[in-house]
Amino acid sequence: MKKLVYASLIAANLALLAGCAGGVPTVNTEPEPDINEYVELDDEELEPNGDFTYDEDDVSLPVSDGRIAAYYEGVWHCDQYDLYYQINYDGTWSEYGYDGNEIISGSSEIENETENLIMYDPDGGYIRTLSYLDNGDLFNDDEQVSYSRSSLPEPGTEYTPSMLFGEWDFQQRPVGDVEDASYYSIGTFYIGKNGDFTYNSYDGTEVSGYINIEYDDFGGGEDRVPYYSFSGDNGFYYGFYCDQGEEGIYYEGNGGEFRLVRN
Repeated sequence: MKKLVYASLIAANLALLAGCAGGVPTVNTEPEPDINEYVELDDEELEPNGDFTYDEDDVSLPVSDGRIAAYYEGVWHCDQYDLYYQINYDGTWSEYGYDGNEIISGSSEIENETENLIMYDPDGGYIRTLSYLDNGDLFNDDEQVSYSRSSLPEPGTEYTPSMLFGEWDFQQRPVGDVEDASYYSIGTFYIGKNGDFTYNSYDGTEVSGYINIEYDDFGGGEDRVPYYSFSGDNGFYYGFYCDQGEEGIYYEGNGGEFRLVRN
């Protein structure tokens, strides 16, 4: 069996063994070996006199595959899902949303027979297989979508449902009335850290549900605006744009007939 070890590690240990055996030290006039240079030795050469034992767990070798750097390293954009993937030379990767914020990361390896890239989540679970196409793009064999070379967008504000954690006054104003002073309370939202909520209306209605981040597309998809999507029992639904000018106040939709005010 062959093992790869650093040339500098072997040279240091052989010099140490020679000294322990009582030999006369000599001055090494050879240039220092490159610490990144690999040499290949048989098992028996790793134990020159029976005193030196090589333990694979004690030496950390850089994990890389030249085929990753040649074909897969870089930033890739998936048009179908508007997601970005940054793949590094050592096989680590990260997925980014259209807003430049990281969503998930993981590891990968080259499949020897096909030279496809197999991607795994942080726990080592299989995610997808990518293949390199003749036109320079990548192809996702699992979802039948392609990736083209790109660059990461500048990170923006990352909105999450947990930002609404706490208690909120739910208010309404008469239809056609645009004055803020016209809003009156109709119930209370209790929002959990994981985006779950309970709404208690003053008329005695109680609704439970979850909050998600969704997007409105404008200009043919050129401008995507995130909003908090409240979905609950029996078709209960409201949407509040995430980026609003007043701190602690979120207006519903475009008309603003309803709003949330932090208590």
